[in-house]
Amino acid sequence: MTGKGGAAGGSAGASGNAGASGNAGASGNAGASGNAGASGNAGASGNAGASGSAGTGGHAGSGAAGASGNAGASGNAGAGGHAGATGSAGNGGAGGAVAVCGTGSGSGDQCSSVTASANGPCVTPVMATGPVPTATGGSFTAGTYELTSTNVYATSDAAPTESQQPVRQTFIVSNVTSTGFTLQQIEAAGTATARVQGTVAITGTTAMFTKICPAPGDGGDQGGSAMFTATATSVTLIMNHGNTVVVQVYTKV
Repeated sequence: MTGKGGAAGGSAGASGNAGASGNAGASGNAGASGNAGASGNAGASGNAGASGSAGTGGHAGSGAAGASGNAGASGNAGAGGHAGATGSAGNGGAGGAVAVCGTGSGSGDQCSSVTASANGPCVTPVMATGPVPTATGGSFTAGTYELTSTNVYATSDAAPTESQQPVRQTFIVSNVTSTGFTLQQIEAAGTATARVQGTVAITGTTAMFTKICPAPGDGGDQGGSAMFTATATSVTLIMNHGNTVVVQVYTKV
């Protein structure tokens, strides 16, 4: 039995399916079988709804392919869109300045060809007991050395004349030969930093320092001599200062 024909072109035909807009076809009338067509689904979520059958009046009912005809919940990427929390790591902060060591003030000697800073440990002289170390000489190695200890030995009952103030010292040894080398000395005490350059002549276990920059007439350190013990990793200077002997150890960095 065929249903009541509607207007011409009421067949389910090619237009009986849900088109791109999700409707059941332009005319929406039942075809020969009275149904909206076997393939009346509008995609995965686009079913024609419960009223999609032709009904008694030969029409395809409301024929709409659902209210929206959209893909539904799977449409957008949703919460997984961006990585969010895994942003770039921040840059490290700038390094802090070296703390003040001692109570010195002023500018100290300055040599324009010496630009390094004294960044080693802050060393406070320590009164020592026992025998004074014996100098054994040795070979100097080019490199940078930092003061790591100062021991003061009293040689009489008089009060020591050596300053007990903390200080940082850095020595830079270069142009080493069997008879001498070039030496840059940087010393920081309080707010004062002194920079000096000179040459060192070696004779046996004695090292003689002669300042060349700034010129000796500018005051400050005029040079001097010390007994020494040199290894590949350290230099020990042994200096007689009146009623004390000062022993300083410089460690290669």
